[in-house]
Formats: sequence, structure tokens, C-alpha cells
Amino acid sequence: MSDSETGVYEKHGNDGKKTGKRFTGTLARFTWMSVCFGINHGTLSAMIPLATSEFGAQGDWALGVLYALYTLSAVCCGTLVVAKVGYKQALLWGCLLDSMFVAGLFTGLVVGKGTTTSWIVSLTGAGMGGLASGFLWTAQGGYFTASAKLYSEESNRSLEDTTSVFSAIFATAYLSLELLMKIGSSVSLVVVCESDWDGNVLMGKCGSGASDSSASHLEYESTVITYAVFSGVSLLSSLGLLLLPDLDDPNANNEHRSLTATIRLLRTDPAVTLLGFNNVFFGLISGFLNSYVTGTVIKNTLGGDKIGYFSSMAPLVAAGIAAPLSWLNNKTGTKAYTMAIGYLGGGVVVFVFFIVNFTGDVEASLGTWPAMSAVFICAGVYRGVWEGTNKALFADHFSTDPTPAFASVILQSGLASAFSFTLSPYISSGVEEGALVVVFMMSVGGYAWFVWKYPGGRETPDNIQFPSETEEEVRLLYDS
Repeated sequence: MSDSETGVYEKHGNDGKKTGKRFTGTLARFTWMSVCFGINHGTLSAMIPLATSEFGAQGDWALGVLYALYTLSAVCCGTLVVAKVGYKQALLWGCLLDSMFVAGLFTGLVVGKGTTTSWIVSLTGAGMGGLASGFLWTAQGGYFTASAKLYSEESNRSLEDTTSVFSAIFATAYLSLELLMKIGSSVSLVVVCESDWDGNVLMGKCGSGASDSSASHLEYESTVITYAVFSGVSLLSSLGLLLLPDLDDPNANNEHRSLTATIRLLRTDPAVTLLGFNNVFFGLISGFLNSYVTGTVIKNTLGGDKIGYFSSMAPLVAAGIAAPLSWLNNKTGTKAYTMAIGYLGGGVVVFVFFIVNFTGDVEASLGTWPAMSAVFICAGVYRGVWEGTNKALFADHFSTDPTPAFASVILQSGLASAFSFTLSPYISSGVEEGALVVVFMMSVGGYAWFVWKYPGGRETPDNIQFPSETEEEVRLLYDS
């Protein structure tokens, strides 16, 4: 690929020698990718809590299929698809197919929840979205790392500083747009109800001056409109990726880029396991919040129409702290402080539910606006760190070949979410909360071990080793 295609141009002095590069395009194009990706995946994320509350068991099964195939795709074809078609095409087709999850739920709602046709279209859409997400997030991680390395070289900044900045850009764009989608899912009911809305925007409900059947019809109409708009927005944002240039994958022709690349990395590099406990915890807590907390606690106490407001609090907080966390990373020269902040937020959520569940009534104690707001704010702090600093750690440590590493993030978090959504209807909340506490402790311990084992936070030729490689081959790959 030529420099003009990537937006990087060589400067030449009067003597004809290269004097530097103009690099304004790299940052702008990464930001554009983040915006398009954020809109597309923001609609999917906004649909997750709505699916469980609107479709019940059907929604839980759809999410289980989504995350199961998401995980399978990351393991079996994530690295292979990216290697064959490149970052841009993988992002484009991943987002287009992701839109089918939203469209499947929309169609399933229109044809009648619970019917055979509704089950078929919702599960089919979930399957397509899951398969796409596996290589979509893998491609995003590769595009992120490739862009950060390119910008680092062009601007003479360290890779660690650059990944902190780029992770903040992506997290802010992605989470802010997800926030707008989730708020929209609740505001739509206010718009549809018009004069029949009783109370303020946050605390009110549809019903003033309308019969129960009329209010129910208005809620259904609002839901249909929300699903239809999300389907269209998701598709259009995907097409925006056509404006991106591609970035070369330096490992596209590497002998290790195969169906088993991710599994091989998991077997050979302990850093993937040590950091992976945090990905498992993220998957479990995401399923817990979007299934039990929103689908049971909030729905039974404050009303299903309030789910959008609470689920939007997490991305609001996460987006708001992305830039300050990046500043803290660069100021201190380490990502340990922001990781500690994230663990604090996630720990508060799981221990509060765990303790309250064994000492009192969860819905009576936590089913209030102040309590639920505090829960989702803390969850937002944890998510902001996971989306930003945690992924920057992967970009730093696996900078020579990020694609299998980011596929492992999907494997670990996706499999955990799949189990959470699928098993949630059949296990008690106490068991689920106990599992969260255990995995949380393993996550903290895993990160502490990672910091001790890799003080610099970066991979070296000595800790990159595939079974089929000689030491000399490893060093040649690293030096390249």
C-alpha cells in the first residue's frame, strides 16, 4: 500500500533527502473509524438490556447465541478473516453483519414475540451478529494497534503514550455514542406518549389520561420505533467505513496466522491468561448487569421503561473518564493506577450485591434511583478502564502481532457473557454473585502477577515463543 493511501507522506528537503512525515491523516482516520464503529456497536449494546426485558427467555437465548458465536468466531476465524481481507474490510463486513442482530430483534418484535417465526429470526440475527463480532473486534484491535504504532513513529512519541491517547479517543467516541443510543431507547416512549405522559422525563410513565390498554399500545409503538431506528442507524454507520483507507497488517502472511493462532497464543504466553481473568470478569459482570439487574431488579421496582436511563449511566461515566485516565497514564508513566481505579469500581458492584443478597431483600434495598444510579456509576468506572487502559495494555504487550491477542480478549469476555446470559434464568442470583466475587479476586491477582512478571509491560523476544519457532525466528519477528 502506498503512503498516499494511508495518509502518510514523506517530506523532502532541498537536497532530496527525507526529513520527516506529515501525519495529520492517521489520527483523523482513526477517530472516524471510532465514530462509525461507536454508532454501529452502540445500537447493539443498547439492544442488549432491551432484549432481556422485552423478550424474556427468548431474549436471554438470543444473547446467549450472540455471545457464544462471538466467542467461537474469535477463536476459529477472527485472525484468519483479518489476515485474508485486511483490517478495513473486516471492520466493514463485521459492522454490516452486526446490524443483523438489531434487525432480527426488530423483525421478531413485529411478527409477535414468542412465536416460532419470532424465535427463528431473532436467533438467526443473533447468530449473524455473533459471528461478525468475533472478527469485527479482532479487526478493531489490529487497526487500533497499527494506527497507534504508525502515529508513534510519525510523532516520535512512545508507543505506551500513544496507545493511551488512542484508547481514550476510541473509548470516548464508542461509549458516548452508545450512551446516546441507550438514552434514546427510553426517551422514545416520552415522545410517543406526548400528552399521555405522566410526570417528568426520568420518573414519569405513560398512562395519564389513557387506559391501560392504550398505554400498553403506546409502549409497544415506542419499542417498535426504537428498534426500527436502531436498525437503520446501525446499517448506515457501517457504510461510513467505506471512507477509510486500509492499513497493512504486517503479519498477514505470517505462518502463525491460522485458525489456531489464538489458541496457540493462549497456550504459550502466560500474559494472555494473567490479563485474561479481567476479561472473564468483564464478561460476567456485563451479563449480570444486563440480565439480572436490568431485567429483574429495575424492571420489577422502577419499571422496564427506565432501563435505558440506567444502562446509559455506565457508558456516560466511562466516556467521561476516558481522557482523564489517559492523562493519568501518561503523567505517571504506568497504567497500574488506572487499573486499580477500575478494579475499585467493579469490586463495589459485585460486593454490594453479594452482601445485600445474604443480608436482606435485593429489590427492596437496591431497587431505588439512588442505589441503582450508584451501581451503574461504579460499573461505568470499571468499564471505562476495561475499554481503555485494559485494551491499551494488550496493544503495548502484543504490539508485534496484536490480532491473536485481541481475539483472545473476545474469547475470554465473550465466553463468560455467553454463560452468564444463558445460565442466568436457571441459577439463583446468590450463586451468580458468588461466582463474580471469586472471578473478581482472580482478576486482581492475575493483574498483580502480570505487573510483577512483566515490569515494563511490554513483550520481549524472550517471552514470545510459538512451539514451531526457533529462538532466531522469534528474534527476527520481533526486530521486524
